[in-house]
Amino acid sequence: MDINLLINDSVSCLDQCEALLNMISEEAYVEQTQVSATISTHMRHPLDQFQCLFSGQPYRTADYDARKRDKSIETNMAAARFAAVTLKRRLSDLRRQEKQGVGQRVELGVELSVRESVHHASPQISGSSNVQRELMGMITHGTHHLALMVMIGKQLRYALHKDFGKAPSTIVHERG
Repeated sequence: MDINLLINDSVSCLDQCEALLNMISEEAYVEQTQVSATISTHMRHPLDQFQCLFSGQPYRTADYDARKRDKSIETNMAAARFAAVTLKRRLSDLRRQEKQGVGQRVELGVELSVRESVHHASPQISGSSNVQRELMGMITHGTHHLALMVMIGKQLRYALHKDFGKAPSTIVHERG
């Protein structure tokens, strides 16, 4: 797997988060809409997921139920921007370390123990994965939340690019 493509696509997902933050007002960021959600709650979730993956790396775990759920990201656009920029820097560090082949803090192909609840009435599930696979999942999950942010943004009368928050495979399919 070409890790540079995966890192670029992860950064692209975070770039879309940042672009949206730069486009909307503070009021729109936290405004409740008819969908009974805010852009800010959908912004926090993928940022939390990325942060959780990086914070669990020293232990070779990713426990998505134990993610921080940072309320400051939900209430403060500057905190959300800071989180996105910090995560993009972490991803750039991964790329640089991969190219240099030096003491990688994050070993991309090494097995991780991943834990997450998949239903509220069931116990947490544990399985194995690796950083590459988790980044793939975060890109698609982040894109899903971006699509929800687009729906909310449109309700708030923001004009977004037609491909904003759209799955890459859908864009390719539509272009034929």
